[in-house]
Amino acid sequence: MPASKPHRYFAGKFIIEPGQPEHSVITTCAYCGVGCGFKVEMKGNTVVRMVPWKDGKANDGHSCVKAVLPGVTRLHKDRITKPMIRAKISRSMARSGLG
Repeated sequence: MPASKPHRYFAGKFIIEPGQPEHSVITTCAYCGVGCGFKVEMKGNTVVRMVPWKDGKANDGHSCVKAVLPGVTRLHKDRITKPMIRAKISRSMARSGLG
């Protein structure tokens, strides 16, 4: 797929069509500690897509599925957005009071 053409991606029950990117930013993936490099293509302040950065030292232009489909986790209705803690394994998760 050409780098200039935005793609549609599946995010839960949604198909996201963000439009044509206006600019890009080089960054590091936030999912794990490997440090894979990505080019984030944006329209204004909205992420259009994330493309593995070909000059990334840790990933050599490749990525895992979590990184290229951020909407699947970011837009999920059950996404945890506040810190959680479990006092014992037998107990349910509860807000930690942090954040």
